[in-house]
Formats: sequence, C-alpha cells, structure tokens
Amino acid sequence: MSLSSNIRAGAAYVEVTAETSKLQRNQSVAQEQLKNFGRSSDSIGKDLLMLSGAMALPFVLAVKGFTGFDDQMRLAKAVTKATASEFESMTKVAEKLGRETSFTAKEVADGMVSLGRMGFSPKEIEEAIQPTLDLARATGTELGEAADIAANSMRIFGIEAGRMSEVADVLTATANGSAQTLTDLFEALKMAGPQAKAAGENIRDTSAALGILANMGIKGSLAGTALRKSYSQFASVKVQDQLKAVGVETVDANGDLRKMADIMADIGKVMAAMPSADKIAFAEEIFDIRGSLAGLSLGGNVKELEAFIAKLQDIGGTARATAKEMDDGLGGSFRQLMSAVEGAMNAIAKAMEGTLKPLVDKLTAATLAVVEWIEANAGTVTALAAAVAGTAALGVALIVVGTAAKAMAAGLAVAQTTLKAFTFLQGLCVARGHPKSPRACAHYARTRETNQKKVPHYAERDRIPRRKVAQT
Repeated sequence: MSLSSNIRAGAAYVEVTAETSKLQRNQSVAQEQLKNFGRSSDSIGKDLLMLSGAMALPFVLAVKGFTGFDDQMRLAKAVTKATASEFESMTKVAEKLGRETSFTAKEVADGMVSLGRMGFSPKEIEEAIQPTLDLARATGTELGEAADIAANSMRIFGIEAGRMSEVADVLTATANGSAQTLTDLFEALKMAGPQAKAAGENIRDTSAALGILANMGIKGSLAGTALRKSYSQFASVKVQDQLKAVGVETVDANGDLRKMADIMADIGKVMAAMPSADKIAFAEEIFDIRGSLAGLSLGGNVKELEAFIAKLQDIGGTARATAKEMDDGLGGSFRQLMSAVEGAMNAIAKAMEGTLKPLVDKLTAATLAVVEWIEANAGTVTALAAAVAGTAALGVALIVVGTAAKAMAAGLAVAQTTLKAFTFLQGLCVARGHPKSPRACAHYARTRETNQKKVPHYAERDRIPRRKVAQT
C-alpha cells in the first residue's frame, strides 16, 4: 500500500471518529440540559405549589372559622326572630366580645343562642351576654350551660334581663362560696325556686339557704327538694298552728309568709333547747320526712345562714372581678390571643364573603344542573360509564406500551454502545486499508483477534524457528 493511500485512510479514520465523537458529545450535552431543565421546572413548580398553599391556608381557615360563627349567629336570629337590623347589631356585639374577651366569637354566638331559646329578645341578649360570659368564666362552667342556668334562674324568680349582672353576681358568690358547683346550685334552685318565689323569697335569700345546705353536705336536687318541702309546710295551717304553739310565727299581719331566714332563726332557737330525740321528732313533724333534712340543717345553723345572707348583700361586680382574675394567668392570655386571632380571621373571611358567596352559589347551581342532567339522561350516563371503563382499559394498555417503550430505550442505549465500538473498528479498518463494509470489517476484526491468540507475538515469533511456527 502506498504512502498516499495510508494518509488518505488515516484522514478518513480521523474524520469518522471526530464526527462520531462530536455527535455523541452534542447528544450528551443536550441530554444533560434537558435533565437540568426538568429538575429546575419540577423544583420551581413544587415551590410555587407550596407557596400558593401556604398563602391560601389562612384564607381557607378563615372561611372555615367564619362559617361556624355565621351559622350560629343565623341560628340566634332564627330563634329570636330578629329583624335584619337586630341581627346585624347582635353580630357586632358578638364580634366585639370575641375580640376583647377570652371567649371566641363563635362561643359568644353559642351563648346568644342559649339565651334566645330561653325567650330573651335580641335587645335583652345584648344586655345579658357579657354578664353571662363572666358567670361562665368565674365558675368554670361551659358558656352554653352557664347561659341556660342564668336565664332559667331569672325566669324562675321573674327577674328582667337588665338585671343579669346582679343574678350572675349572686350565682357566682353562692357557687364559689359554698361546697357546690354552679350546676349543683341550679339543680337545687330548679326544685325550690318556684315555691320560694311564691313565698315571696328572692334569688339571693334562696341561694343563701341552698349554700348553707351545701356546706352541710346537702346539695343539688336533694337540697332543692328539702327546701321546697319546707316552704310548703310553712304554708300549711296545721303546721302554722303547731309552730305558733311553741312561739314561732310563720306569717305576718297580712297573711304572707315571713322570710325563710327569720322563720328558721326562730325555729332554731326553739330546737336548740330540745333534747336530741325531741329535736328529730319535732323536725319531722314540722318539716315532714323529706323536709326534715333541710329543717334540721338550717335550724341548727341559723348563725351560718344569717352570715351567708349578709355575705350575699354586698357582692356587686363579683362575677366580673372573678372572671378577670381567672383570665389573669397564662391560660387567660392564651385564650385572649386565640380569640383575637379568630377575630382577625373572621374579619378576613367577612371581607371575602362578597366575592366567595356568588362564586360558591354559581358552583352549586352548576352542580345541581349536572345532577338534573344525569337524572334526565340515565342511559347516556350508563354509556359514559362504559366508556370510562374502556378508557381505564386503554390506560392499562398504554402503561404496558410505555413499559415496552422503556425497554426499547434501554435497547437503543445498548445499540449506541455497539455503534461506538463499530465506529472504532470501522475507523481502524479504514486506517489500515482493509475492507470498509461493516460485515467485512467485523470479519476482519474477529479473524485478527483469533490469529493474535493463536500466533505468538512477533517478538517471540522471531526467536522460534519457522518450522515450529508453521507447525503451531
């Protein structure tokens, strides 16, 4: 082979190798760029989704919280049959108390519903709700229950709504000043209240009597039943005559029952001079079996009863002061913080209400239209269901095809590697002046490899006699 032929063959080899290497480099660079672009897009997309989700979360929570508050206020409106202006006024009061107290606006709305169910008008609710909040916090009672207790107690004794603050003070001082809870006290008032009211007693004196009974271990409905029986007994002419015989008057000059505390004080003085057996018999005879429990306790603790009544005389502002003291610690600060947060979220949701409500209404109308269409086109829906099933099957098939495509891609990667090897061999063949066809070149490469294994290296071959090499 001439020198010029070798030079041309070498140039061809270099050209083929260079072009192939350039193509491979370009493919690798493009592949890497696509990968980087995909990773960047994926990362940015995730960041945007997280950012939008974080930005939307406060609005979602605000709408959720506001809907609960709004639902309760609309229930209060329905219960009280409030006008639009009355509803707006009650809502503003609830929002204000929700921001400024340790109760949330929704809890205030719950209290308004309870008062409304007791027959309070919207205006009365606005006057009574703050003392009700104080009563609940001061006695550690749930707001709804405290509202029921306060409202029922006022109804029992015929107290107008404007005096809710006074009632809250009496209930707070009695419950917190004796061995009973607000619930126990109300259970007793519920039983004894009507008779006490009929006898001319007020809620203060009746609560004092029940407080003494509670300190004697008699509380709840048991105390109320015993006290109620005492009032009934004192109204009996027979009992009045028996008491008059021992120097105790139960009625005044107008025929009205005297105050329970005064009657009990006189009875206590009489019983104090009796032997224990006579005292028990006298109590059962005067108070009846069911009322003797209260009679013995009150009659034997007249001084305590009088002291308790005196203690309930100057209690103005007790519920408010106690509630403030309850909210003075970390728990109160945290509750006030949560109330303020809820107030801010309600303000956000209320600002969005004008925008969201029409949109939600349109979505609801569209959904209902779809429902109507489905009901009117049941056959079409069935056909669509079948189509969906077919689509699912097609999806499975596409997954199979996708898997096959991935396998083909892997095969192409192997082919690319083979192509690199072939390009190298082809360049080598060209450089050495051997046949250029792929098949011939490959055959040459295999033959050369076989010969290299069988024939020793030329350096060793020169040391071996030709006859042995030929034999080999």
